[in-house]
Amino acid sequence: MLSSCLALFAANAQAQYIGGTDITPSTALSQDSPFKLAQIADGISTDTSPFNGFASRNLKSGTITLALNGTFNLTSFDLWSDIDVRAEGIDSFQLEFYSATNTLISTSVRFAAENGTSAKQTFNFPTVTGVSSVKLVVLSVYDSNYGIEIREVGFNGERTGKTTTTTTTTPTTIPTTTTTPTTIPTPTTTPVTTPTTKPTTVPTPTPLTTSNCDCIPHAINGNTLTASSNLKPEASWVLAQITDGINTDITPFNGFVSRSVTSGTIALALDGKFDLTSFDLWNDVNVNAEGIKEFKLEFYNAANTLISSSTQFTATKGTLDKQTFGFPSVADVSSVKLVVLSVYDPSAGIEIREVGFNGTKSDCKEKTIPSFNAATNMLSLPIVEVPTFPGNPHYKVDLKMVMVGKTATFVLQDVNQISASGTGYPSFSSTTGLVTIPFVYAQTVFGGMDYKATLTLVPDSNPLTFTLTNAELGACDHCAAPKQ
Repeated sequence: MLSSCLALFAANAQAQYIGGTDITPSTALSQDSPFKLAQIADGISTDTSPFNGFASRNLKSGTITLALNGTFNLTSFDLWSDIDVRAEGIDSFQLEFYSATNTLISTSVRFAAENGTSAKQTFNFPTVTGVSSVKLVVLSVYDSNYGIEIREVGFNGERTGKTTTTTTTTPTTIPTTTTTPTTIPTPTTTPVTTPTTKPTTVPTPTPLTTSNCDCIPHAINGNTLTASSNLKPEASWVLAQITDGINTDITPFNGFVSRSVTSGTIALALDGKFDLTSFDLWNDVNVNAEGIKEFKLEFYNAANTLISSSTQFTATKGTLDKQTFGFPSVADVSSVKLVVLSVYDPSAGIEIREVGFNGTKSDCKEKTIPSFNAATNMLSLPIVEVPTFPGNPHYKVDLKMVMVGKTATFVLQDVNQISASGTGYPSFSSTTGLVTIPFVYAQTVFGGMDYKATLTLVPDSNPLTFTLTNAELGACDHCAAPKQ
């Protein structure tokens, strides 16, 4: 797990498109002439006549295997759906990732494609390493008369074996800790690049009241949840087993079963107040085409007042892997009611192996957590203290990552002096040129992980530019979420 997590900031900037001749598709699905399967990997994604792509009429589901020309680390999937863009094409689908030995590595969440759009759609997922082939599992289509229609597919990632910048070696252009960068003001001087006219426009942050790990998106499950219900459990499959961290489907089976029941409600009390963004479900105790089918979620605050209800979700049957159902962020949630509306097998009733949520603690409103966004390459430092300046001033700093060869550099974009209290924030030393970041949340294409990092000022740079001289995993176990 550690090796898969060590794709640091720089790795996101080295992603490449994987399509065309890098993909060889195959399937047992029928192919309607002239729309053959090879056309989804020929580099032609237009929707104009003569139309180009794959069509399999009157089919609502099916699997297409995408063999890759080598082994890759993948981060996202590109889809051009619907050959002639007429509100057809695939609707929901999943991706299964396989190694060179054809061993299943992992399965994605269930994605929903849009119809009637000629533009490429990109679907992000947790970085999957060592992938040699992918199965595109079509679960539903928009028009069953026209069936499966795809113009083009592709992936984003990098070929395995590429070198990424993850070492702690100091670039030769970086000053040592015993050298004072010539462009750094002395402690008695206000930094010349720091505006002093904006403090009133920046809100005054307050110290965090919970740990950093609670303030970045993470899995909320296990001991954090307490389940209760009026539903009758079957034999040893009691309700507490859906929050015990065991999500396997092997004997002895573990989970909750209520026989011959087709609907009902399960209350999930949270250990505190959380801002929730998605729900995780491991459906069906023994994965035998049973389990819950349709359901919705009701969110309650600490006063047991209904905050909001989700849309109606449809779970997949016969699936071993976790299914994740996203919804607009709901703040200050203390409990959730899982309202089961239907099941796949009425005789088997309600069967659930495990449940969980994703989100953050609610008392992290000040958002003082440093963060790196891989989509924009922006490093945001809400509070930076400068103890070598008089009065230990604090600043809000934004930097943009730019790759110079294989070295990640960060260029100053904006800086404002602010008022802040507390300790433990990133700090800048004017005597060494070092920016020490004890905790930064790196938001990657699939979620995120935390790091400790060090930046060093490049002498004579204008605008101020820093190089990444060290980055290592922090203390939060978010690479392995959900935690067991």
